[in-house]
Amino acid sequence: MMHAEEQTVRRELRDPLLRQAAWAVGSAPLLRSAPGLHFDDGAYFARWAERLAPAFLAWDQDAEALASLRAVWESAPPLLGKRFEALVGWVLARDPAWEVVQSGRVWTDAGRTLGEWDLLLRDREADRWVHVELACKFYLQVGGARGNRWLGVNPDDTLEARLASLRRQMGLGREGAVAGELARAGWRVDAERVWMKGWWFYPVAGMGHARPAPGADPDAPSGWWCTVSQAVNWARGNPSHWLPLPRLDWLRGGLEEGPTSGRYPGAPLTGSQWAAWLAQPLPGPGQLVVQVVETSAGWVEASRGMVVPEDWPTRKAVQSGTK
Repeated sequence: MMHAEEQTVRRELRDPLLRQAAWAVGSAPLLRSAPGLHFDDGAYFARWAERLAPAFLAWDQDAEALASLRAVWESAPPLLGKRFEALVGWVLARDPAWEVVQSGRVWTDAGRTLGEWDLLLRDREADRWVHVELACKFYLQVGGARGNRWLGVNPDDTLEARLASLRRQMGLGREGAVAGELARAGWRVDAERVWMKGWWFYPVAGMGHARPAPGADPDAPSGWWCTVSQAVNWARGNPSHWLPLPRLDWLRGGLEEGPTSGRYPGAPLTGSQWAAWLAQPLPGPGQLVVQVVETSAGWVEASRGMVVPEDWPTRKAVQSGTK
């Protein structure tokens, strides 16, 4: 399920990168709760998208604003997490409700790196200071004898490990050297929040019986995952068309509507063309693909999923490019 406000804004925007920025701030989060952490829920981001809707429409007509967004995007490292942070940071810098006090602050003590904070924000109206950690993750559900686990396309990138890392980052400012630095700078932390966006992917064979991760937001984007051989079998004789997305286009929101031109990169592949594409080695440890159907209004997204090699997740982990 997707947020109506965020979908509406994206459908009206012409610029594809600005649509990604609208998804970055307005989409529902993956999680709304986890032990030891505080999250903003889907309703919070829906209100944010609704409040900024006029601004997004104005930016879409502003060549200077779009050029600055492109510059911020291209200057960030080619990793999905960093590009996501760049999109959110660009919007925050133009949102009158927030002051970005610090971003990407690395904390040290006697030459030793303690950790890095993504954002320290100040709510201008309430004078409320918020430490925010950002994440954009694509997690696949894998069943096992001890229950479900959630793994990235790089199987070393687990939800469990990410939450543990977030707890360490959040704890930095409560005592010790970081607390002292905050006080000397005249800063404070009134609240801590995690903004974790992305997608959940369930095994294609068990989509009807999928059980969400504990604490998942009910509106979080979700899709399916399957192996290459399963994808080939699905494509044969299927009237759908398929669009494999380059990695840096994975941040495109779901349920794009309208003509393919300007909405998705490339042209949709027929089932046989998609099967032939899959006969080549995947360009990474996982491939995000959009299933589209043709309607009187143009190509419409029916679903999206992640295709992984036959030996995933047991293969040796490789750099996924998503951090």
